[in-house]
Amino acid sequence: MGNLDGSQRQALFGLLGARPGARSLGEVTDATGRNGVGVALRLPDSGAELRVIIDPETSEILQSTEVMAPPPASPPTLPAGVRKPPWPPPVWLAERTEVFLSTGSVAALGDRP
Repeated sequence: MGNLDGSQRQALFGLLGARPGARSLGEVTDATGRNGVGVALRLPDSGAELRVIIDPETSEILQSTEVMAPPPASPPTLPAGVRKPPWPPPVWLAERTEVFLSTGSVAALGDRP
């Protein structure tokens, strides 16, 4: 969560790239038009994919997008007496994006930049 120097950034990108299911998205542009380096990471618990755009010069996260996995083919098993929901669901969240317009560094947790 802090600023990294060049060698630390290189090590971080190497570590991210070594994760199973990780892949480079190469040079990408965030929703506000800023250029960065994209990394995609599979989230094993949910089947979703986390896509992060990082400024290669400052190591700041510019944008984070979670692309959701499609709904399961069959509905969840429900306890007796619970009404079954329509399946497949009529609405399913496809992705959620957060764009970071500015960030700051502090000396300690709870401090404000």
